[in-house]
Amino acid sequence: MNIIKIVGIVFCVGSLCMSCASRNAVSERAQAEAQPFMFPDVVHSPQGAESFGSKEYFLSDYDEEENQGFIWKIVKDDVYPLYDGLRHPRGLAWDLRRAELYVADENELKAFKPKDDNQKAPKIFKVPFETDPETRFINDVTFSLMNRKAYVCESSQGTVWSFDPKTREFRKLLQKKDFEALGYGGPNAIYVSTDGKYLYLATDTRGWPNAKQAAVLKYSLRDHEVSVFAHHPDFSSLLGLEFYANRFFIGDSMSGKVWAIPRNEPQELVAFTSLARFSKLQAMALYYDQALLAGQKERGDRFKVERILFNALLKKP
Repeated sequence: MNIIKIVGIVFCVGSLCMSCASRNAVSERAQAEAQPFMFPDVVHSPQGAESFGSKEYFLSDYDEEENQGFIWKIVKDDVYPLYDGLRHPRGLAWDLRRAELYVADENELKAFKPKDDNQKAPKIFKVPFETDPETRFINDVTFSLMNRKAYVCESSQGTVWSFDPKTREFRKLLQKKDFEALGYGGPNAIYVSTDGKYLYLATDTRGWPNAKQAAVLKYSLRDHEVSVFAHHPDFSSLLGLEFYANRFFIGDSMSGKVWAIPRNEPQELVAFTSLARFSKLQAMALYYDQALLAGQKERGDRFKVERILFNALLKKP
């Protein structure tokens, strides 16, 4: 497979070059630096992103014209086409113990071994949807090393499952009535705490007419109780839930904003307004002080990917 080489830190195509002036303070409390990392000839419609190592990312991608999905690997300034022929890949997650990359691909959870050159096909696990299984999509997946399980979510019907790779069994944890009772829409992104005790769920109001607004929910894997962790009137369609330096980071696909939410003081959330350079944000991954953002720059424009460096804001309190 070909390797697409991006030379230097800034890659420009005509008017697509970002100006340094657009990378200023993100809030009165903190500063952030941004370095564009764009490959406009690669991404069709970014769906999800995941990091592995400080300079290694994976990006799921969907081409509507070809009606197939792809996985791209980004290492430093090189972009590798890793897998093709997927149906509609969305969320990604690492099982570091098995060195497997989980992909939420329509109604299936697939496991790849990117470091195994001899792998011919992924492991495929069919998600046990009870109704219309061929038309239901899982949105995101996360993996807990502590619990040795994967967790997946689906927003349209509001369902969350755990998956045990050893037994290959799915177990339903939350369903539509649980999300209807809270009124914040269905789960669009999922994150499991490092201690394996909690799931955090970022919701989407689309398809939920009675939803007041989107929110980040907290689910106890021990007590099986769900509560509201953080919400804001500007939340609409949340995605890319990540955690670093005692803060959660989420993107909003409708506004293009990225939000930082302190774990201990979720009411003190901050929006990175100067980083809202996307008319539609589609995917986000974070590893230490680097974030990968993928989305649409302007209506009718190609999708772009940028690698952002956060400095002062991400210093641990």
